[in-house]
Amino acid sequence: MVGLNALLEKHNGQKLAILGFPCNQFGHQEPGTSEETLKCYRHIRPGECWEPHPDFTILKKIEVNGSGENALYSYLKNALPPSSATATKPIERLFWDVKKDDDITWNFEKFIIDKAGKPRFRFSPKTTVESLHGCIEELINE
Repeated sequence: MVGLNALLEKHNGQKLAILGFPCNQFGHQEPGTSEETLKCYRHIRPGECWEPHPDFTILKKIEVNGSGENALYSYLKNALPPSSATATKPIERLFWDVKKDDDITWNFEKFIIDKAGKPRFRFSPKTTVESLHGCIEELINE
């Protein structure tokens, strides 16, 4: 989360926005309401009174996999192949009904979408925010 703020600071004024969608389908790590989740970020994880950057929009909690999958994630997953990651957590920590090959594998899987709204890149949850700078600069400069 802190790294996402730093990414926005680095590209300040370059029409970069980050959207975060809390999801409770991975180990029940986001159990509260959308409002409670924002308080959790501030006080627990990452904590230390963390606030999202003004260009970092955290939206309401959604489902990203299974029969209740949000249409945005259906679109993103259909547009790009799965990240190289596989679900590394035990299956009992994944909370959705129908499992598919293109499912989001864990929290913090990342999609990069260009200025025209076309999904261009998909990264595993293990991909660091710092390693995204090159892809983002490529798209900003197009």
